[in-house]
Amino acid sequence: MYRKSLAQYVREVDTYDPRITAVSFNSQIGLILMICVYMPTDYGTYDSYEQYADTCPKVVALYDDSEAVNVVLCGDFICCPSSRFYGLYTCKAYSSLFNG
Repeated sequence: MYRKSLAQYVREVDTYDPRITAVSFNSQIGLILMICVYMPTDYGTYDSYEQYADTCPKVVALYDDSEAVNVVLCGDFICCPSSRFYGLYTCKAYSSLFNG
């Protein structure tokens, strides 16, 4: 959701994943990509691990495939250092969003 007066600057980005929403907008420093993600819950199953492992590279690909100069990544990552998802969350490809 965004203000109607900003509509000319905002473009919805197709994510093809119900866990990920994204928009891009033009700013004074260039195109910015805003991504909101709701990562899968760890139910202790192989399926939940696979869903988490599948979502991480999709987020990275959204930024890599865009012309954005910066990314704002927010959401519920459902991850802490004691989680079995932590290794996926901190993997090099995913952390490149934060480190450039």
